[in-house]
Amino acid sequence: MNPTARRRALQALKGQRAALPAGPLFAVAEEGAVYEAETLDKVAVLFPLPLPEPFDYRAASSMGLQPGAHVIAPIGTRLVRGVVWAVEHNNPGAANLKAINEVLPGPLVPELSRQFLDWAARYLVRPPGDLLRMVVRSPEALLDPPTFSVVRPSGNALPKMTDARTRVMREAEKEMVSAAELSRRAEVSSAVVKGLIDCGALERVEMSEDPPFEEPVLDFPFSLAEKGSGDEGRSGLGVNGETRTAATSPAASRSDSPSPPAPSPQGRGGKRLSDIQRAAADQICASVRAGGFHVSLLDGVTGSGKTEVYLEAAAEALKTPGAQVLVLIPEIALTQAAMARFKARFGVEPVEWHSAIGHKARRRAWREVAAGRARLVVGARSALFLPFKDLRLIVIDEEHDPSYKQEEGVIYQARDLAVARAKMGACNIILASATPSLETLVNAQAGRYAHVKLPVRHAEAELPDVELIDLKLDPPPDKNRWLSPKLVTACAEALSRGEQSLFYMNRRGYAPLTLCRVCGHRMKSPETESWLVEHRYSGRLVCHLTGFSIPKPKACPECLTPDSFTSIGPGVERVHEEVSTLFPNARIEIFSSDTTPSGEAVRDLVTRMEASEIDILIGTQIVAKGHNFPNLTFVGVVDADSGLKGGDLRAGERTFQLISQVAGRAGRHVKKGRALIQTYAPHEPVMQALAAQDRDAFMTAEAQEREAAGMPPYGRLA
Repeated sequence: MNPTARRRALQALKGQRAALPAGPLFAVAEEGAVYEAETLDKVAVLFPLPLPEPFDYRAASSMGLQPGAHVIAPIGTRLVRGVVWAVEHNNPGAANLKAINEVLPGPLVPELSRQFLDWAARYLVRPPGDLLRMVVRSPEALLDPPTFSVVRPSGNALPKMTDARTRVMREAEKEMVSAAELSRRAEVSSAVVKGLIDCGALERVEMSEDPPFEEPVLDFPFSLAEKGSGDEGRSGLGVNGETRTAATSPAASRSDSPSPPAPSPQGRGGKRLSDIQRAAADQICASVRAGGFHVSLLDGVTGSGKTEVYLEAAAEALKTPGAQVLVLIPEIALTQAAMARFKARFGVEPVEWHSAIGHKARRRAWREVAAGRARLVVGARSALFLPFKDLRLIVIDEEHDPSYKQEEGVIYQARDLAVARAKMGACNIILASATPSLETLVNAQAGRYAHVKLPVRHAEAELPDVELIDLKLDPPPDKNRWLSPKLVTACAEALSRGEQSLFYMNRRGYAPLTLCRVCGHRMKSPETESWLVEHRYSGRLVCHLTGFSIPKPKACPECLTPDSFTSIGPGVERVHEEVSTLFPNARIEIFSSDTTPSGEAVRDLVTRMEASEIDILIGTQIVAKGHNFPNLTFVGVVDADSGLKGGDLRAGERTFQLISQVAGRAGRHVKKGRALIQTYAPHEPVMQALAAQDRDAFMTAEAQEREAAGMPPYGRLA
């Protein structure tokens, strides 16, 4: 397809008004055509629009339409992409319906995905078309991927070989490249390469821009993965170490695939599991082997090695030919760390799916998942709606995390929908967390979920000591300061030992409120009436709900007094300012969505932290999610009370989860960790539970209060 036709086709796929190109892709039925009733099918088509149900159309039986096929059909004056939801063959009444315009190429949406979408639409009380948008949000996936041409030796000998031709053939033996690149490498004119092609010494091969994903190696040794030997023997044509293969010729690559390396002496994946980990892995793997719907709560303290356990379960599931595994993670920022762990275990990176990947990667991932060739997928909550062909295992990492709940558009809790998806597909699901949600714990206690425990840290590491700082009794911070003397001293001691520190402050920006000292005017968002947060480094006031922002005014817009604004309360930027003053020689960084907006920035910061190139890290809740910093021994929680404010019934539970996870970053290896928590409410049950590290007692009390009030998980809120 030429670029113009491709662009116009994409416009039609996206539901835009566009004149359709002539040709085989869109064969529009002629007006006034006469159809025999017995040759027509009645086709129900669901569109990715907020429509309550599929629309009916007619299609010739000879088209052979199947449920799940992608089609173009008219809605009013528009031609819109949709998915066939049902087909009634030889339906006499179909003659009175509008006609399907064309069947699009691309993998079918599987029956199980359609059933899941229908169920989710009823459960969430949303039009099914709204959910279909999440299933087919990549219209490019319905078009065949672009191809490019490379050349390779054909095996035909030439009677006469010049020096120039010899150089070309020598370079061509090394790897397949384009004709232009081959002439550049051989330092000859393009005519020499063209002559070799014309006489049959070289042959052209069409290659897809979307190479197939590599198969996970179940016994890949960690030692080789660390050295990068998994990249050996790969073609230089690939992107990110992936080999591009011919789209049209199975003989495009003449070398056989290397056989999987032998298992490492340390065991599969190169990491020896502890006895407790092995027992947990054996229990879950037995459920995976048995097949069918089964939910396992993998409940382990921070640093207990839950990831290694569910990686073993993933390896067990992947033993079945064609089986697929989905691992959901709560934050895009965690994707790179997850990809690295999976590559260390399986020798290849898993398929990535989240909102930050580009169109090309999205097209490739969607097609390969639907075709069943993408066997290991790591993604954010939206990955749950990918059209898996044979999903055998779902893993929800950090299942307690509120990020699994989508708050805009179609509102849903991915953890709960994942359990329903596993039940429909009769597959296993693992919910992993050090601080499981109350809903999950109640299901485990009732016997609906298997409860698999990892009660101690891996490799004999100890849990950190946790201590409360009562800001009413202990020496408070100095005026206009936010760190108490005890917090500052603990950080200084860690620095003197050459160890790292982390300050947790769950507020972005510099200050949550900008107030006029003269008239009391508060800067608010015109759209939400919420306070505008000062971001001093960018010089702007920002609404974190809508993204609205303005430069910080030089005068109050209410009383017009110049320079009358004062910043109320701390954010990570303000804590950074204070820490920089206290420790001017320390290497200090902020870790928040503002300072690390991209996956590359997150990866760079995490790598530097792991390499001890940062002394003090100041972060929002993003620092609590799965990071492993070997030299981090001290954690300071600047404001533990902020999460308890407001009317959220889960405020206490989420405060406990967040601070437990943050404290759990300390002392994850040989060195003992310590966590200090600043609070004005040390006698609150959640604070007492944090100090005692007694999760079970806190969750039991929380459950009793919820049950007495008829609140979730013992009741429902409408």
